[in-house]
Amino acid sequence: MYTSGAIYNGGLLRQSSAMHTNAVLTTAPGVYAALYVVKECKMKRIMFIVKTAVVAGLTAPVVGFYYRPTPGSATGQILLGTLTIPTGTAAGKVLYKDIEPTSNMLPGGEISFQYVTAATDSGSAAGAGF
Repeated sequence: MYTSGAIYNGGLLRQSSAMHTNAVLTTAPGVYAALYVVKECKMKRIMFIVKTAVVAGLTAPVVGFYYRPTPGSATGQILLGTLTIPTGTAAGKVLYKDIEPTSNMLPGGEISFQYVTAATDSGSAAGAGF
């Protein structure tokens, strides 16, 4: 998962290397990775890069992006947006959504990338990316 220009202007800092490894889209809902907010900024776009083709004939995977005023805590979190990754999405495809900027994200908070809905299929569900 990459976030729009904020990561490049010094506004965000990754918490771990998980941010740049494949998120397996068949994983149960939960937090995958996060970025610390180190400079006041606004989120304008969310993105997901598919690294393994998505097979999800029953339920398409959904990933969510949240701003959390307190790192590691869902208390007071704000949903920035979600992306549904359609079945049949090929490796290498970049999915994005322009979002209406929320109020300023302040230093000390975090951007949380979460699995919202796991991919399911009548056979073997598949898909991964970041």
